[in-house]
Amino acid sequence: MDEKTFLHIPISKDLMKRIDDYRFNRRFQARAEAVRFLLEWAVKQNPKPDNMKSR
Repeated sequence: MDEKTFLHIPISKDLMKRIDDYRFNRRFQARAEAVRFLLEWAVKQNPKPDNMKSR
């Protein structure tokens, strides 16, 4: 079994709402499941920091 670790990050209320909307629209069972999916997808895109929009 894979060893698990936790990631705790602060995010804005707006981002939380967008994640929750994404989760419900795509019928993920849990918020964590949707966030893991999105993180894995984003990492596969291999973005470069200079291509990222400023926050």
